[in-house]
Amino acid sequence: MQLHVSHERSDFILAAVESRELDAGIVSLPPRLPRALEAARRFHDDFVLVLPPRSTVRCAEPLPVRDLPSVLKRHRWLAITRQSVTGQRLQAWLERSGVRCEPSLEADNFDFIVNLVSLGLGASLVPHRALALHPRTRPVLRVRTEPRFRRELAVVVSREAERSAILAGFLENVLF
Repeated sequence: MQLHVSHERSDFILAAVESRELDAGIVSLPPRLPRALEAARRFHDDFVLVLPPRSTVRCAEPLPVRDLPSVLKRHRWLAITRQSVTGQRLQAWLERSGVRCEPSLEADNFDFIVNLVSLGLGASLVPHRALALHPRTRPVLRVRTEPRFRRELAVVVSREAERSAILAGFLENVLF
């Protein structure tokens, strides 16, 4: 058995699973999966607004999304790249909510964004799960929004590839 863990964009992971370079991948589901792939497990990932630990912004919880622009007037908006499925969906959700803000920075990694927020360099919407592994030495203020942005994640596999016992065990026990 060989385990390879990396952080890549969903389109890269989908192509690697489709070509059978990878047995499985965890992705933010695109509007359509390639025909050769299936979502073996699906789960939701709720997002939370993160602010620098010394932020003077005080928000009632949950913060109505329509009030997000007033928060972002005091902090730079740090966003996940709009080249990703999650970034595109988050941007569309913000626009449907009437929030129009141009990011000061776009990055392809939520851990990096959370670290920038903890250093006081801006604010962002990030997956709640991304904060579970964030060190307590660099705290951030967490504010729930209403409504919440939520993405659907999935473990994708080839429809036709035979599943090993190890892959079947992973799919059965993945902690999401």
